[in-house]
Amino acid sequence: MRTHHANNSSTRAKRPTWALLRKRRFQQRRVLDSVRSHGVIEPGVRAAGVSTRVVKRWLDSDPSFAWRFEEALFAYRDLIKERLLDRAHAGDGATLRFVASHLIPEEFGTPAVRRALQAQEALRDPWTAWEEAHPGAP
Repeated sequence: MRTHHANNSSTRAKRPTWALLRKRRFQQRRVLDSVRSHGVIEPGVRAAGVSTRVVKRWLDSDPSFAWRFEEALFAYRDLIKERLLDRAHAGDGATLRFVASHLIPEEFGTPAVRRALQAQEALRDPWTAWEEAHPGAP
């Protein structure tokens, strides 16, 4: 027969209640909505009433939240790409140059970026370059 000690319950981690889990999911949704629409967590953190430290803990301890957080970041990146491309197609020359310099930096990047890319190319392993040039060779 097991005996229960008075301090046994205080040393054991308590499981969250359903209400606490629902509240956490609601808070996480607020943070994810903020990331999806603004690319940052601060508005969502304020709306959810949690700290950025709590969000960091969720990212470290909850794989589902971490995955949804990354999905929200990708959704925001897609939104930004879409807006930039819309502006570029509308004839905004500055936006078009910006998009081109980031999508095709070897041709449209700044001179410093092009030099850095050429230096990277020069530092590549010659054997790897030969293998890429001759894909079927042994």
